[in-house]
Amino acid sequence: MKKIKTVFLIHIIIRCMCLFSNSPKDLYPSLFINCERLIFAKPSLQSNEIFYCYTEFNNKQRYLRFIGLKENVISYNIQLRLDVDPDVLEYIKIDDNALRFIVNGIEGMEDYYLNLQDGSYKIINKKTHEEFWKEFGRVPFKKDFINSTGEVVVLSPFSIRINNIEKQGIFSKQENQYFFATDEKKYIVLFTSLYNTNFLFLVDKSSDNKPLYCNDTQLFYQSSLVEYAESPKLKGVQIKNVEDYITEIDSKKRRVEFKPSDTFDLTGTPWAVNSKSEYKNITIRVPEFNRKSFPIKYLIFVNGFVNAEKSYLFNQNSRVKGMKIETKSFSFETELEDSGNLQLVKLPEDLADEEIIVRVLSKYDGTKYSDIVLSGIYYFVPLKLNQTRDGTIEES
Repeated sequence: MKKIKTVFLIHIIIRCMCLFSNSPKDLYPSLFINCERLIFAKPSLQSNEIFYCYTEFNNKQRYLRFIGLKENVISYNIQLRLDVDPDVLEYIKIDDNALRFIVNGIEGMEDYYLNLQDGSYKIINKKTHEEFWKEFGRVPFKKDFINSTGEVVVLSPFSIRINNIEKQGIFSKQENQYFFATDEKKYIVLFTSLYNTNFLFLVDKSSDNKPLYCNDTQLFYQSSLVEYAESPKLKGVQIKNVEDYITEIDSKKRRVEFKPSDTFDLTGTPWAVNSKSEYKNITIRVPEFNRKSFPIKYLIFVNGFVNAEKSYLFNQNSRVKGMKIETKSFSFETELEDSGNLQLVKLPEDLADEEIIVRVLSKYDGTKYSDIVLSGIYYFVPLKLNQTRDGTIEES
């Protein structure tokens, strides 16, 4: 409690510094006569400066004017190119030698990086709103997700709120994977929608006592299904047999076997197989009691090497493209997308056999390795009562 009060007091002091200190326009009116709207005024705890950013109109051109003040003396005065008319500051991070901020306006968003050592800057990214939503339109932003313990998570493009504690960050897509990065953590984000239920995985670096290349995962859901006896969930299939897999000795002389143990999900070791192997197949099973409580119509795949600590392994290794799924009652071929997100594969009929064979037929090439990697296969585990508020069920 004492720590919380101290942090709160510091926050109040910082706000007062910004509110009651003399602004650059007050101190140097003739120098900043073309500065118009204030976009932000933020203190730097590292340097005891206050950083200001204004819109500026000069010679029929729009700019941003970045100004640093230290003891009422100008420490920075940088004009920044501007292609949007900014309305709000979405994100800001101040380090010892750099500052990054994102502004949002009518035309779109611009992401700036300022080098405070030499006064240089660059625009990291620029997107119109149409471009942003074309890339992230399927992401379940601003939905209240809950997990089995009652934690509530709300994900936004520039913040994440967990149990009413909000942290700023940046949602991004890199190398066919989705990420959300705060100052402290970088999550891999996976999501899908099935049976009137949205699912959200936050994938984090594994704790020290877990095997190599495992992840810590948190599963959240948001559903219109009501009167459940327990939380709906996605559960990893059980492994019955892995015919072939890669083994290696890592830099610490540890032997690593790239095969899932009992349950094939993101908390365990991924399956990796040599692309030239004749046995690129695994045999899995779905527990019978789950099939009886709810028909299994889908399998949900996590393609590629999805690892929160070493996310670059996704692109470096090959991913599954074509595959064949076989049971005693049916056999069919399908393709996965070259994506690390959750992917639904609809089965031609409800599962009626315990054993399911998944055979890899082709791959998306990795940038460094030809080994083919798959990180998990899930199925939907619903609750006992399966109806929506309007009495209907939708498959996806």
